[in-house]
Amino acid sequence: MHAVDGQDIYPLTPEQVTALIIGTPGTMVRLLISSPSDLQAPELPPDQGLEQFVIMRDETGRVGMDVWKSTNNAFEVVAVQPNGPASRVNLQVGDYIHGINQFSLYDKDVNEVNTLLNGMPHSVVSVWKQTFKASVQASQQLPAEMIVQENEVKPVEAAHDPSPDNFYVNESQRFI
Repeated sequence: MHAVDGQDIYPLTPEQVTALIIGTPGTMVRLLISSPSDLQAPELPPDQGLEQFVIMRDETGRVGMDVWKSTNNAFEVVAVQPNGPASRVNLQVGDYIHGINQFSLYDKDVNEVNTLLNGMPHSVVSVWKQTFKASVQASQQLPAEMIVQENEVKPVEAAHDPSPDNFYVNESQRFI
């Protein structure tokens, strides 16, 4: 079991989980449950060029990567913990996650994806990813003898104040 009524159970004691399951008499309870037999391919659109990776979660139950929901309804990897579970299976920044275990992510939100990625310490999670290659490969670098014309660059006034106080992070769209 991963969650009760959308709440992650891993930081909770068994007594707290039991209380969540029992809840208010007469109300419905929603459980997110998986088993090793759940490691089957999700129903995804064909010809996506997807690869499957099986990741063993770390001692905290995390996979060691940050993702955010992209405009194509997949989740883009935006950070990978060095030497963490995701990096050990070669997941990289810029990869797109389309499925976790048997679930397609196209209709999921960040909280649901977080619940699917995180789990019991040292348990496994199956991830379907797609890698987009950079348009310029290392072998296609410009020749060293190429001449670049020098031009004077004039300063331009910034349209906004670039100080760190004007930046923000939307914490609701990132997780580990």
